[in-house]
Amino acid sequence: MLTIYDNIHDTSAGGRFFTGCMPYVCILLLISLTYAHVVFFGFSNLDDTSLIIDNSRFLGDISNLFATFQRDVFGTATQFYYRPLLILSLMIDAFFGGTSPFVYHLTNIFIHSAASCLLLAFLRRLGYALFPSFLCSAFFAIHPALCQAVAWIPGRNDSLLALFTFSAFIFFIDYTAQRKTIHLALYLLFFSLAMLTKETALSLLILCPFYMFAIAPKRILELRNLPVFIGWAAVLCGWFILRKAAFAHPAQYTLEYVFRSIFTNLPAVMLYLGKFLFPFNLSVFPILRDSTLIYGYIASALIFILLYFSNNASRPRIAFGLLWFLVFLLPVFIRPSSTQPADFMEHRMYVPSLGVIMLLLETNAIKKIVFGKNPATFIATLILVLFSAINISYSANFKNSYNFWKNAGTHSPNHCVTQCNFGVELAKRGDFNGAKVHFQEALKLNSAYTDAQTNLNILVRSNPKFVREVKQYAAALKVNPASYSTHSNLGLALAEQGKFEQAIWHYQESLRLKPDNVEAYNNWGLASAALGKREEAILYYHEALKINPFLAETHNNLGLALSAQGKTEEAAAHYREALRLKPGLAYAHNNWGMALAYAGRLDEAIEHFNEALKINPNYSNAQINLNTALKKNKALRPVDTNIAP
Repeated sequence: MLTIYDNIHDTSAGGRFFTGCMPYVCILLLISLTYAHVVFFGFSNLDDTSLIIDNSRFLGDISNLFATFQRDVFGTATQFYYRPLLILSLMIDAFFGGTSPFVYHLTNIFIHSAASCLLLAFLRRLGYALFPSFLCSAFFAIHPALCQAVAWIPGRNDSLLALFTFSAFIFFIDYTAQRKTIHLALYLLFFSLAMLTKETALSLLILCPFYMFAIAPKRILELRNLPVFIGWAAVLCGWFILRKAAFAHPAQYTLEYVFRSIFTNLPAVMLYLGKFLFPFNLSVFPILRDSTLIYGYIASALIFILLYFSNNASRPRIAFGLLWFLVFLLPVFIRPSSTQPADFMEHRMYVPSLGVIMLLLETNAIKKIVFGKNPATFIATLILVLFSAINISYSANFKNSYNFWKNAGTHSPNHCVTQCNFGVELAKRGDFNGAKVHFQEALKLNSAYTDAQTNLNILVRSNPKFVREVKQYAAALKVNPASYSTHSNLGLALAEQGKFEQAIWHYQESLRLKPDNVEAYNNWGLASAALGKREEAILYYHEALKINPFLAETHNNLGLALSAQGKTEEAAAHYREALRLKPGLAYAHNNWGMALAYAGRLDEAIEHFNEALKINPNYSNAQINLNTALKKNKALRPVDTNIAP
């Protein structure tokens, strides 16, 4: 059904060589050389384990075939993404390979190979010469910035989208040229498959009319185009019905949120553009804060200059390429979470990159390349080899979860997810001290990130360091059972392990031996609060302050316990005293603000959240609470854990 157009203008020996299926064979060979080793990779522990390991029972039961169309991609109640064909592809892999990553990686390579070959067919269908089209398709096939779509199993969502999108557009071009019903039917079929793969396939409803208007050119509002419009309506209605049936409570986005999200993340356009032309700043989990945009500005300037000095560059095709790049890219800037920095993973540029390729094909530097007839062929070959080498080297970051999160934590240190997950990997390797540092760093970046707090708690309770400390203190007590400090330290070590009842017994012993041990009283209060015994906690905080009224942290802890009982004014007095003693105590401002917010005094609460952010601009908990208070919503984040002085 797909016609392969030969470049009739290239009559050299090389031109005769690049005819028929030979360009496709070369592309497949390049992919094999670049990606063959990927089949031996494992899981990254980002989405792949959730999709495959956690859902192994569902995927392994072929009777769930139709159920793939009735659930969120992760099979959870979040209901953000309706992508049944991704699940279906994983189910097929599970049928042949169970949970072995080998089969999943092999399928990724097959999908990428098919998409790369279809790209060449698509470019030829658009009328571009054979050898330049082949070169661009070859670069696409081994491009380091697109490595994630192949080497990371969930990245197949974008290569699948490309597979169906390229196929759909090829048949759409055929239909507009020949008006055959079979072409329309195949176009609508692949458009439907694209929609069931990823929501951004909706972009075809913008690009197809633009192609008819600017490239074909055809009149859009012609009676003979009625079947196309009816087909679009049918596909959309079918998709909405299926999605509605699958999602009882789909995630809702307001237009204001959508536009704000896109506008906020707009600089990422330069990030993606730069990575496509200069793939030297790659990262498995990039965020804007830890990325440079300089390559993007250089790339955009270079493309502009090349187009400006190119003869016969088609403005409609330039517009089409730019439109393709933007309409497929901008929707990925709409992120489901506003409490964490947006990530801009590289697999998302897989389909948009075709727009950049079309821009480059309009430049003399690319479209006038003839195989073997000018130095450009040699230069292009060298760049291909370089890109392939970079790809092979970079792909090692997807080999296993440790490599993946090490790269993520190194290149995006200001994201709580990367810090937390790299901490998990360090803990797996027995580096508990390193893991603890990364969990704590994650909580500094986002104190409401429960995964980091949970992991830290688990680490503390199982860390040999604390087990050793407990044993050491216990041994010391056998030698000197009358040491109040050893009892106090043993209590603290036990509390770190979550053994609060045992910790309290040692605090009591410490106080029996030294009744004015203020640290034991404070920590006894913390342990009581952890057990939900707020009245006792308040009592012991008061005892500590009777001995030493200048403990800012204890005043803050007492304020927390009082505010939990609804005693806002009493709590405020202690927060005020804590801040008088330590003006830089940001969490005291945050906790005071929460107490006021729960009392309905939002204006005062906002002042304290702002004060906390003045002290620590990266204090995410205060920022979240400020945003919530501004919306006059009482669903505030939990307070911070306060460390004993």
